[in-house]
Amino acid sequence: MTTEIDVARESFLYWLRETHGRAFPLPESGTGPVTVADSQHSLVLDARPLPATDNPNWARRREQLESLIADDLPARIALWVPAGADLPRDEPALGEFVAMVRQSAVKLGPHERSYVPLPATLYLRKTQDTGGVISVTGGINPHWARFTERVRGAYDLDSTQLHRLPESDEHLDRLLAEIIER
Repeated sequence: MTTEIDVARESFLYWLRETHGRAFPLPESGTGPVTVADSQHSLVLDARPLPATDNPNWARRREQLESLIADDLPARIALWVPAGADLPRDEPALGEFVAMVRQSAVKLGPHERSYVPLPATLYLRKTQDTGGVISVTGGINPHWARFTERVRGAYDLDSTQLHRLPESDEHLDRLLAEIIER
């Protein structure tokens, strides 16, 4: 059975080969540090799961999602959930999460990566009719200066449920424009 450690090792060794021309063989499946070597160099790989948790409910939900997502996928995938983000628990969020991840995964070729545009709820509250400022908590906080003077009034924006910003500036600009419009 392939584990997340195996997928992480394979992904790293692929990146190393494609980026730096260093071709190391895939190690045997297992846990703990492993040594791989080519004709000139050796490398010790130690991969560990990121979500170290003692929460059995979270671990059960993760296993459930792994099973639902992996069912009949043509290839193995590695899915990164941002730190602090919770896994969906109930329908319809659970089914939507699985469908969106699977939809993105089937489009990927070997060693390609993508993102899954999962929805996040942002809370915007108008506190005054005068001024032109938005105070921001959460994921959009580093970008408040890009849009705060473009509003009429004073607002509080809670973006704590947004755990990862879009990769492209274009996507971020669209998100900020939608906040300003609202």
